[in-house]
Amino acid sequence: MEVRWRNVIALALALIAIVVIVKAPGEIGAFLASMRDVGPDHTPQEQTMGLLAYGLVLLAIVAVVKIVTQNNGSDKGEKP
Repeated sequence: MEVRWRNVIALALALIAIVVIVKAPGEIGAFLASMRDVGPDHTPQEQTMGLLAYGLVLLAIVAVVKIVTQNNGSDKGEKP
């Protein structure tokens, strides 16, 4: 049996994300709420934080879709 390092790293990242979510839910909520501040009525700093929040959310969505759709030949019995 061989260790699949991709799975180990994914598990470690998931655990780190859970710890951060549990320890700082208010800060995460405030950061995600900054997505409303992208419009022209806000300061450049507020707009930048909003764009960063949008970017991180989109990055997370793309990463999850890639992980879910990646096959690696596991249905054919091949090694990745």
